[in-house]
Amino acid sequence: MSYSCKTQHQKPVIIRNPKSGFVLDACEYHVKIQHYSGSPSQKWTLQCLNQGKFMIINVGNGKALDIDNGAKICAKLITFHKHGKTNQQWYVNADGTLQCPVDNLVLDIVNGKYYPGNNIIAFPKHGRENQKFQLQPEYTNIDDTASNLTKLTITHTTKVRRFREKSMSYGFQPPPPYQPGAPPYQPGAPPYQPGATLQSGFPSGAPPPYQGGQCAVIRNTPSGLCLDATEYEVKLQHYTGSPAQQWILEPVGGDRYVLRNKGNGAVLDIEGGPDCGANLITYESHGGPNQQWFVNPDHTITSGAANLAVDVCDGQCFPGNILIAYDRHGGPNQQFHLEYH
Repeated sequence: MSYSCKTQHQKPVIIRNPKSGFVLDACEYHVKIQHYSGSPSQKWTLQCLNQGKFMIINVGNGKALDIDNGAKICAKLITFHKHGKTNQQWYVNADGTLQCPVDNLVLDIVNGKYYPGNNIIAFPKHGRENQKFQLQPEYTNIDDTASNLTKLTITHTTKVRRFREKSMSYGFQPPPPYQPGAPPYQPGAPPYQPGATLQSGFPSGAPPPYQGGQCAVIRNTPSGLCLDATEYEVKLQHYTGSPAQQWILEPVGGDRYVLRNKGNGAVLDIEGGPDCGANLITYESHGGPNQQWFVNPDHTITSGAANLAVDVCDGQCFPGNILIAYDRHGGPNQQFHLEYH
């Protein structure tokens, strides 16, 4: 199906990848795929421009779907203040792709990896499953669906499939109802507890001396949440004892360490090099300065490449939030301590 500009579409839609059932979510700076929760950050409206193009506006933050730093191959998708330039213009194509008018770039799920929290990028069009999305209005009355779709002037190449969100199954346990202010849904995670206390027996003071071969949990001191490398990007999560939450400190000289994750064997790294605001990931060890870290007495962990500290993005300490490299300021979202196990 494709959208026509004859009627401007103001009713919110969700943008769903049919292969995985995940939807586009703009609760963070980068647009990602997540389980459907009903959050406003997962709802979008289409603002008609010209020649069949739209701006796609997020209901949660009022910003437009945008290619970060212009229409470049592999650039991440974000939401940004509306300016209407080409990197905020989109064709909604009948083949299920959402296409930028520049360089044949379309929305693409990174590496075709279908897991909650994976990024969306701009990538040359090939039309495989990780580039296909459906715009689905949220209706609870199945009899209203077909008539409302007609009002949106959707051109059909096949028979309209009626759909009721409640009855659709995507192979995962449905998330709980959306609650304003709740963090992103994480299947299987314990309920969010703001201000969670530290486990008994691990004081929030200076970490004990490092002993070679020990594994450490790296815990954000104010929230008690831990660095977790289950996914490509390192995130905060409740402590579970998983190997993905255990880190081995390997001295490399000059008070610097490589922080190796026990779960995947990769090391803590600044994605793309030591840039302020870059995501923290785990990556195959190469010994570069963006993989070397100082563990400081003031409870900051800083890069050996620049005065950048491990930082909880936007200071929002909830399970599932990402870690970034940011200018060192020593605030609560840069405070970490090591608990050796």
